[in-house]
Amino acid sequence: MKKDEAVQRARAEEARKTKQKAEALKDQNVEDLTVGMILYKRLGLTFEKGDNGSLRFVFTMIDRNDPDRPFTFKLCVNDEALYEIKECHPPLGAGTIIRLVDELNESHDGSTDGFSTFVRGMRNAFIETI
Repeated sequence: MKKDEAVQRARAEEARKTKQKAEALKDQNVEDLTVGMILYKRLGLTFEKGDNGSLRFVFTMIDRNDPDRPFTFKLCVNDEALYEIKECHPPLGAGTIIRLVDELNESHDGSTDGFSTFVRGMRNAFIETI
């Protein structure tokens, strides 16, 4: 009997530790998302769901003379499961868009680094239009 009790206690302790780790991870994820949202707002970045699964990115706070001026692009996934830009306003050079989208597609391993690098690149490209 004592052996069974010890096994049950060990299992209960393991379950308690697992639950604590899960709760700590959940708290960290919520904190990370909150910080991310604050940073996006500071950069003036919002997202809008588009048609056919596209995502429209809207930057503001780029033009110091007109901080509310929108700089937008629509990102889609094509039939080959690759990203492509369908709309861009103001227009950016084709070479710039191709380079940024190619880099994004090359990082197509689900990495958030590739995606955030792409978004920063688009923002910087818009800044260069001013």
